Amino acid sequence: MAGFEPTTPASQTRCSTKLSYIPCIAERYALALTRADGRTIRQVRSRARSHSLVGLLVASLLAFGAGAAPASAAPCKYRDLKPRSSNLVKIRSAVRCLINRERTKRGVPALKNSSALGKAAASHSKNMVSEGFFGHNAPDGSTLQSRISAAGYPGTYTGENIAWGSGSLGTPGKIVSRWMSSSGHKRNILDATFRDWGVGVAIGGPQGESGATYTTTFGATQ
Repeated sequence: MAGFEPTTPASQTRCSTKLSYIPCIAERYALALTRADGRTIRQVRSRARSHSLVGLLVASLLAFGAGAAPASAAPCKYRDLKPRSSNLVKIRSAVRCLINRERTKRGVPALKNSSALGKAAASHSKNMVSEGFFGHNAPDGSTLQSRISAAGYPGTYTGENIAWGSGSLGTPGKIVSRWMSSSGHKRNILDATFRDWGVGVAIGGPQGESGATYTTTFGATQ
């Protein structure tokens, strides 16, 4: 089974939740997003392939952004690389390339790397794998805003996308493609208010699966 789970800028969050489950037969994924107006929208999508089970979970902390007609661009290096503990620098680099490419080809400024947001993103991915959960709120009670504050980032307009994927769905290209195919996740990626970000990737899934768990944390110091 797979799913996408999200929240909104910290000062605007009002959430309701309705879970949807689907059986794991071949390749499945589901998505959800919480809008800034407090509505939670979940869509369950699935497709089967002739190989073994592959899971994908994606979540988005939604903010509002701009969009325009896509432009062609050369593929980012390492976009099809499957994550391993030895290549996570390349995986993070590919995510940065893919998402900034989506922004700049629409006239939205590229995001700048923030060491504090990178620390928050990395710790959240690792925590989801080690503690066996998938979401923006951790079992210890920490939230996106508390994580970035603890990491030293001063912004209060923040956002977060999380994902896990295994097999071919665990590559940077597939993860970003799923985010971009969902209107809510796409808005988060293209939000022109966000200026800074960090990317964290941990090996493994939130329930002991193979693959990798991704976090992208966005912010702005308004």
